Amino acid sequence: MNHTYKIQHLTYNKIFLNRQAPYAIYRHQVIGDHVNNVHDHDFVEIVLITAGTGTQATPYGDVQLRPGAFFVIQPGVWHGYFDCDTMLVNVCAIDNRLFDHELAWMKDNPILHEMLWKNAISSTHNRIPIFYFDSNEIVRSSKAFFTLQEIEAQESPEARIHQIGRLTTFLAEVADCVSSNIHTSTTIAPPEHSSVVEKTLLLFSENLAHNWSISQLSAEFGLTTPYYIRLFKQEMGNSPLSYLSAMRAQRAAQLLLHSESSINCIGADVGWEDPGYFSRRFRHHFGVSPREYRQKYRDC
Repeated sequence: MNHTYKIQHLTYNKIFLNRQAPYAIYRHQVIGDHVNNVHDHDFVEIVLITAGTGTQATPYGDVQLRPGAFFVIQPGVWHGYFDCDTMLVNVCAIDNRLFDHELAWMKDNPILHEMLWKNAISSTHNRIPIFYFDSNEIVRSSKAFFTLQEIEAQESPEARIHQIGRLTTFLAEVADCVSSNIHTSTTIAPPEHSSVVEKTLLLFSENLAHNWSISQLSAEFGLTTPYYIRLFKQEMGNSPLSYLSAMRAQRAAQLLLHSESSINCIGADVGWEDPGYFSRRFRHHFGVSPREYRQKYRDC
């Protein structure tokens, strides 16, 4: 089913302006199409489908959803629903800044890392990973949503401490359910490897357009090139430069939808100065050229 979407851009501060909590719990029932509310956002969105069926539209294609579907929508990834039969959508929206501060330690936890980051941007997946919970896990996760919501409205000086604590418990609950759905190697890199990967991602984020090379990156951390690639790929499922390519494509997609910059300027801004190369790399990730992507998704 082909749609042309006008994508809304949501920000945590604007959407949850009057909420003091660093997260927001909300539920909505979708009947029919919800494509008038296709959006991306600057916060992390954790979603559990507890009833009904429907289809989710994403940059990577359409995905069928049924009860028990659990997934994480990362900042900058647009999505929406259509062909829905009374689908009940439970959402926990989390201020992304938490993961740089109070919840930064979660990047070193294998299951939370898998759930929240590892598959977020991957040229080998080109999809949003969806886990399916059984009936007991649906009940357990739904209870976690409700428990977290109970203290959402608190505004006392101590409220944030309790909210962060409950949020941590919530993430632990759903991660435990996710763990039974992950069929990957149990070999996990030690914590010191995570710091190398985390610093690499920070370098990419702060200098996205830089002409990075593997030799430069491995030298940055005093590691041999093969060893550095192996560490990064073990955690992220991709080589450093493949992951960088996906980050550039994601950033370019955001600029195509939310800026008036020319396509050539956007390519240069993300590190792909040659227009032809930019078009080829972007098409590799999204299946269409930058021009087609802008025309298809920015305007109705």
